[in-house]
Amino acid sequence: MKLIILILSALFIKIDGRIGRLEEDDFTEINWVHCGERPLIHHDSPHKIVGGQESLKGDWPWQIALTYNNRLICGGSIINSYWVVTAAHCVYSSLDPSRYKIISGLHDTNAHDSFTDIKSVSKIIVHPGYSNFGYRNDIALIKLSERLIFNDYIMPVCIPDLTFNLTNQDGIATGWGSQYSGGPISRYLMEVELPILSDTKCKEKYQSVETTTAICAGDNGLNIDTCQGDSGGPLVVGYESDHEHKRDDEHDHDHDHDQFFLVGITSWGYGCGDGGVYTRTSAYKNWISEIVKNN
Repeated sequence: MKLIILILSALFIKIDGRIGRLEEDDFTEINWVHCGERPLIHHDSPHKIVGGQESLKGDWPWQIALTYNNRLICGGSIINSYWVVTAAHCVYSSLDPSRYKIISGLHDTNAHDSFTDIKSVSKIIVHPGYSNFGYRNDIALIKLSERLIFNDYIMPVCIPDLTFNLTNQDGIATGWGSQYSGGPISRYLMEVELPILSDTKCKEKYQSVETTTAICAGDNGLNIDTCQGDSGGPLVVGYESDHEHKRDDEHDHDHDHDQFFLVGITSWGYGCGDGGVYTRTSAYKNWISEIVKNN
């Protein structure tokens, strides 16, 4: 029988063949000590949507599917056990919480797993500066009606601050969006690795973009991109954290990164295949913190 191990005040226990984390986060805050961890990370995953590939089950545990009237419309990211962040344009047309559901631990849209969790929504908060014209401040927060229980397949992502360096970085975007412009959504969660452009190159490509609140990822001619249906989903960058924590021996994989940070939220672009624009989450960290704390 699996031993129960107490490590750094976190309790782990074997449940149905996986490690269930019984510790709870503080749902009035973001950036829990275990945020951005991928307990089931596959060291043989190529890490290479349009031009992407199917992800491995459980690889991106903060990814959620946002449904409206039971139809998948967008992605999003778990930031704590009660809150999800997505793009404002995903929810702006209807702020009625009863019409939405959040699905976490989802891989195959046609076949839910035992760890897949569906929650109702209690509150939707769109950034007050959001504009449909140019998708400025394209960010919204969704509060769940019930608390998420974190495990290997459901975990929050970290939110970076303004000091997070994106120079010469590649990000990984995930979602169930179309694999070509105008196509159907993907059955399986897809992933794609995208180069993050400098602010100068971003402005050259999209003159209307305000680079203090948005970033560009992907570029012309690469044929790798996010597409319709990926909106609101995560663009993450890995970072080797300086805090020490251990995992159960069975999950002692070769991690490329200790933590992943949500640097962008899929927002908009011209067609699919030549890159796009993402909401720069570091610019909204204080706003996110205030909403989560006071609601």
